[in-house]
Amino acid sequence: MSAVWHSYAVIGILIDKDKLYKEAKTVKAFAHNHPRTMKFCPDTGKELWKEVREPIPEWDESETLGSFKVHTSTDSHDHVVGIIAADEAEMRGSGVDFTKLPDNLADEKYKLKELLEPLGLWDESKFGLYSILYCSY
Repeated sequence: MSAVWHSYAVIGILIDKDKLYKEAKTVKAFAHNHPRTMKFCPDTGKELWKEVREPIPEWDESETLGSFKVHTSTDSHDHVVGIIAADEAEMRGSGVDFTKLPDNLADEKYKLKELLEPLGLWDESKFGLYSILYCSY
C-alpha cells in the first residue's frame, strides 16, 4: 500500500472543525438499564456511555456547507470553506497550471459571508488563498 498526495488551492475561509458541530452529548453506547454513575457494563466490561456530536443543521458532514465545498487537509482538524482556485487533478502534467479566477469573486465572497456570518463562522481576517495538501493512505 502506498500514499497518494494531492494538492490544491482554495479561495475561502479557514474554519475550526469543532465549530461545525453542536455541543457533545453523552448517550448510551448500547441498550442497557444501568445508571449514569456506572462507566462499564458489569457483564461485558464494555463502556456504557459515549460522547456524540451532531453537526450543525447547515452541514451534513458531506463535502459541502451551503453551496460551498468544504476542503480538509490530511489532519482534518481545520476546514477551508470556499471555491477551488487550482486543482492538481486538472493540471496537464507540467507541475504549473493557470486557473482563471471567477469574474464574480467579490460576489462569491459575499455569498460565503452571508452563509457563514449568521452561524458565527465568518472571520474576515481568515478569508484568503489557502494551499491544501492531502494524503490518502
